Amino acid sequence: SHQFDLLFSHAVFDKAAMQAYVKPNALFVAPIREPLATFISAFNWYPPAPGSAWIAMRPGSLDVTLAWLEALEAFSTPSSREIAPSIFVDGNNFECEHASYLCPRPIRFLNPMAADLGWYTFTNYSTRHNHDPLVISAFVQKVINEIDIFIPLDHLDDGLALFGRALNVPPIEMAAVVFREAHSSAHTEPTKEQSERIRK
Repeated sequence: SHQFDLLFSHAVFDKAAMQAYVKPNALFVAPIREPLATFISAFNWYPPAPGSAWIAMRPGSLDVTLAWLEALEAFSTPSSREIAPSIFVDGNNFECEHASYLCPRPIRFLNPMAADLGWYTFTNYSTRHNHDPLVISAFVQKVINEIDIFIPLDHLDDGLALFGRALNVPPIEMAAVVFREAHSSAHTEPTKEQSERIRK
């Protein structure tokens, strides 16, 4: 244990579990992004999965996708709104219990940044508290206390500069290189009404 100098991967944040693998006094860094921009980026980036109903949703209707997500958030018993942990598996498609079609990796769209920061483990895999300001505030404070540095992807250069300052390294060491960009004529931008539905 405590043998790794660096862990770098897509993962649901769990500080206690991660601390068991890294050396003491590790620095925890998390990228963050404006949620609406995150959703639209995911919608335009990820291709439809062969053999699933996602084919019918892409590249045509953002409204269909939003209706699917609204149903996804509300399914199961209204009193508990419990979500099976398997719904957060970012792997191949799986059969949704509330629908007759295959779900296209819902974690990419159902509050993904909060989910990656540990929101659904914090709420015991329930959507009941998705709009509860007291629970949200408690979660945000927990994340702020546990993560040392946040890098806003909407202001990447500034974030990297502050990160470099915290590490006491010269700016050249923090230079960012664009790995890949999406180029598609089918890029979708939401209407004002769709944006409000996404924010909910």
